Formats: sequence, structure tokens, C-alpha cells
Amino acid sequence: MAHDLPLLVRKMSKSDQLKVREAGPTMSIIPRWEQLRQQGKRLGIVLALGLLGPVTVVVLSYLTGAQSSDFTRDTTSVLRGAPYVGFLSTVGVALWSATVAVCLLASWVTQGESSRFLLWSGLISLLLGFDDAFQLHETLQWGGLIPEKVTSGVYVLLLLAYLARFSRHILRTDYLCLGAALAVFAASQSIDLSHGLFLPIDLLSSIGRYIDLEDGLKFLGIVLWLSYFAYAAAAAVRSERLTP
Repeated sequence: MAHDLPLLVRKMSKSDQLKVREAGPTMSIIPRWEQLRQQGKRLGIVLALGLLGPVTVVVLSYLTGAQSSDFTRDTTSVLRGAPYVGFLSTVGVALWSATVAVCLLASWVTQGESSRFLLWSGLISLLLGFDDAFQLHETLQWGGLIPEKVTSGVYVLLLLAYLARFSRHILRTDYLCLGAALAVFAASQSIDLSHGLFLPIDLLSSIGRYIDLEDGLKFLGIVLWLSYFAYAAAAAVRSERLTP
């Protein structure tokens, strides 16, 4: 009778097993103490991760001498800017975050090469999104630490290593959106680094009256990037479910 029950239920007495059978789906087959133990463990992990934010703010405030509210409040509130300032950039960061969530969640529920591919895709998306949100490449340059071209070169080498490592897997996916995303990112970065070397300043100024060409291309690249990994993650999960 008990061969199809979970291990915890099989350890129950015969009378308790019968109660579980009679209760059907309305009664949890896991003892309440076990449920509370598992939930308490997850709650502790989540609280610890959540406290990293405030602790980081305290440390940064101490190291920089800035007010803690400068780290916790919205940028437009701190700088007293209009609410629409940074609109496209903010949406772009949200799309980066969506890509990270999709990749890491799909990596968790899949196995093998698909899981590794999605894990590294999520980590790379996290790095690029973090850089986009906090402008690390420009911050390092302004601080006199690392020139922007060096930082961009490191990102390029990282992407090339990633593409080389997972090239076979990528070729089994619908990779057109990924190729388009990389091409658009390259165009955006070229404009940023060239400062009119490849495109006349007058042309850039004319386009800039309507939209910043560099940022517009970058946003388009983020949309394509998310589209590719959303489809790739969905395909990996469906394949996992069909595998016996």
C-alpha cells in the first residue's frame, strides 16, 4: 500500500498512512514540523540575502561619507530630476533583470549542457545589466582606474569566450535574435568609442535631437537579447519535460 508514498509518509504508522489516504489532496502528506523546518530554512536564507542590501548601504555610506539616503532613494529624487529622466535606461535595466531571472530559473529546472548554458547566460546578463545600471565602465574611467576601452575589451573577450564555449549549443537554438543583439550592441559601442570617427558629428547631432543613437541601439539590443534567451529557456524547459 505504501510503495507509492513519499519516504516521510512510509515512515508513518499504518493508521496515520490510512488517514493520509482518506484525507486525499486536502491534507499535506508532509508532517507539519517538517514543513515548518523547510520553510524556516528558506526564510532564513531569504532574510540573510535581503539584509545584504541595508548592510551594503551602511558600509558604502561609511566609506564614501555620503548620506545613506543617497544610496536608498530613487535617483531622480536625490538629484531632483524630472520623473521621466532616464526612462529608457530604467526600462533597459528591467529587461536585463528579466533576462537574468529567466536564465537562472530555467537553469535550475534543467540539466546537463542546457543548464550550464543558461547558468552562464544568466551570469553574463547579470554582469552586463549591472554595468548598464551603474555605468561601471565610465565610473572606472572617471576614477582614473581603468580606461573605458579596456573595460569594453574585457567584456568583448568574455563574450567571445562564452560564445566559443557554447557554440555548438547555440547553433541548435534559434540564434538569429542573439546574432542581431550582438551586432546591435557592437554598433552602439562603436558609436560610444568612436566619438564621431565613423559617423559625422553633425549626423549624430541631428539624430540626437530625436533619440540618442547609441542608447537607442543599446535598448534594441537588450530587447533582442531578452527575446533570444526567453525562447531558448522555454525550449530547454519543454525539452526537459519531454525527456523520460
